[in-house]
Amino acid sequence: MSAASPPPAPPSPCPFAVVAPTPFYSPGGCSARILGEIEGLPATYDRPTVFTYGTGEDVPGVRTRRVGPKVPGFTGGFHWSRPVLDALVAETVLAQRPLPRTLHVHLHEGGLVGRVARKLRGLRYVVDLQGSLVEEALRYSRREVAERAATVLRRVERFAEEGADYLVTSSSTLEQHLRSRLPQLRDRVVCIDDGIPDASILSPAERDHFRSESRADLHDPVHDFVIAYVGTLSPSQGVDSLLRAAPRIVRSVPNAIFRIYGPSNREFSIESYTEMARELGLDSRVRFLGAVPYDRVTRALAGADVAVSWKTNPFEANGKVAAYMGAGIPTVAIRSPIVERYLGSTGEKGGLVAGDVEEAADEVIRLAGDPSLRERLGDAALRAARAELGWSQRSRRILELHLKVAAQ
Repeated sequence: MSAASPPPAPPSPCPFAVVAPTPFYSPGGCSARILGEIEGLPATYDRPTVFTYGTGEDVPGVRTRRVGPKVPGFTGGFHWSRPVLDALVAETVLAQRPLPRTLHVHLHEGGLVGRVARKLRGLRYVVDLQGSLVEEALRYSRREVAERAATVLRRVERFAEEGADYLVTSSSTLEQHLRSRLPQLRDRVVCIDDGIPDASILSPAERDHFRSESRADLHDPVHDFVIAYVGTLSPSQGVDSLLRAAPRIVRSVPNAIFRIYGPSNREFSIESYTEMARELGLDSRVRFLGAVPYDRVTRALAGADVAVSWKTNPFEANGKVAAYMGAGIPTVAIRSPIVERYLGSTGEKGGLVAGDVEEAADEVIRLAGDPSLRERLGDAALRAARAELGWSQRSRRILELHLKVAAQ
């Protein structure tokens, strides 16, 4: 009789805690990246504790320490409560016993928490950046207010960045910007772009199954040409451009319909975009479907024929392209270094890359008339997603950074 197998070794403690100065979890944006990084960690490690705001939904299996009350309508961006909440997050981190070995802090606000923790308790930290405070202010505040605050915000950015052991960026554009602005830190800047959960990357058979399921759920006729978007509803994400181009697309593709996934937010609500679609004569052509659960994004998208990313912010990540690729559908995107990193310089990994919105609309029309091209690009997207885009690859790199910092 053979000896019983020894019990599996218990998972090792995660070397870092996560500082998430955002309503975690809320659909899309920064929350999606934070959750992806956590869930992509090797099973041989415990999941880290997340220090975050009172606003947000708990995620099964993720230990969350919350501070402050739930703030109605707060989904991210600028908010009056943030400085107070960030101070409470810092206080909660420093009261933790035992202290984490290192911190993985998100956004410049998290960088401030990391800098305070380093000053008061000697904690080392890695800051995970998705953009610029100045860009955020310009997007969510009146321009004259943002411009007056720009000098102060740049000093805050620099203070948060200079204390970090590593600066992780979600885009190559931001990586290059930081290396040129902070030459003394250039060897500590690392680009780890957004991925998708490994289990969410569909096989060709799953894509076909979920295509039929999604179409049935939404009562979309098989012969309709479905154009999808997923993400934050705001002009900088390209939603306005898509709606303004939609009448021209419909004139050339009479069976075109648009499916837009994304939650309402304080600045740009589903109601305001529904009114915009109505004014453009698109009432029966556009449906705003709200947020889709993180682990079901690719299943929902599989019902589309093509997806779009007409983003204008040069520093932000573009995780929606990864989701489109994982669903196995072609992407039409505005050219940027971030887009080329996903799709390749000529779109050879699953899409068509356009120079501007007008050209992008032409490419959507082109795909509507070429089913064989759509099939080739969709298959290429799935191959590239499976080889390159799983969160497990990215989370392993983040873990290696923290193990290196903890050993110093």
